[in-house]
Amino acid sequence: AGAAAFPAKPLGRLLRASAVPADEEGRQMDVKASGTAALYRFQFSSSRDAQRFSDLALAAEHQEFSVWRQAEQDRAARAKELEAAIYKRFVDDRPLVYTGAQLYGPDDGGEEGSEVLLGEGAVVLLDPRGQSETVNKYELLFFGVEEGAEMPVKLMSIAPKMELRQLERERVEVDDDDDETPAVSFSLAAKGDPTPLVFTFDRIAVAGSFERDFSVRQRVMDLALMTAKRQHAVVDARTQLDELRQRSFLSELLTLWRFVQCAVAVLVLLLLLAAAPHTRVVLSVFGSRVCRAIDAAGSGGESLPAADVQSCFDRGGVTLVLDCVEQ
Repeated sequence: AGAAAFPAKPLGRLLRASAVPADEEGRQMDVKASGTAALYRFQFSSSRDAQRFSDLALAAEHQEFSVWRQAEQDRAARAKELEAAIYKRFVDDRPLVYTGAQLYGPDDGGEEGSEVLLGEGAVVLLDPRGQSETVNKYELLFFGVEEGAEMPVKLMSIAPKMELRQLERERVEVDDDDDETPAVSFSLAAKGDPTPLVFTFDRIAVAGSFERDFSVRQRVMDLALMTAKRQHAVVDARTQLDELRQRSFLSELLTLWRFVQCAVAVLVLLLLLAAAPHTRVVLSVFGSRVCRAIDAAGSGGESLPAADVQSCFDRGGVTLVLDCVEQ
């Protein structure tokens, strides 16, 4: 009759049970089952039944712990295999390997902004090979335990203006006993990237080492960018200065050429004056006009051709020559 009044209700897999401290008769048990965070309180008809149930719960707890411990051992073994494979592949690059990491990122096939687990394994930092006077690229890779060390789950270059930011502390369950270890998470976003990657580490010490090593390399790239910008600014300034110097030299050369033209014209006039003293006044006016013509031509960036001056002289007559020069 009781079974008909209260039908069976599946509560999940039994994980553990504990006695209720305030129960003097020993007939009550707090029970936890898988699939829920809630506790169920059972009350048995006798303390003997409660004890039998407690023994079953203890056996289930031991079995659960054995399963978890075996899983952790397998996980640690695979992590060591992955780490060894990474060191073997990059034997000449002296990689920095950070194990016990998880990578979360955007789901290519999901909704915009959705985040999924991309892999569980190790983060690797690679420095450029050899010595160089220039700053080469630093690389960040993520290798998954399932994928192995042959192909990274994620490969990216550490670039200037990247932002590595520590997120609020999370709690990661390591078993069903509610024993938890703190995990450290970082978001990593490139400039202009709306969806950052998230790296989570099981161990605080490993997370701290990764943050320190990444920040050093990222600051090196920032410094390299700043230096390159300053060098470009210096080159631009030198180019502009050379152009100004070139323009100044040409201007001085043109001024000198105008002076030579005027001097030649005046010398010709002086020779004419010496040959014909009675034309002194006319030739003086003529000389001044010739100099003004040469100067006007030079101010326009041109010179007064000697052939034009000669053609004016060939016309004959002072009036015609003066009119020709003024034109």
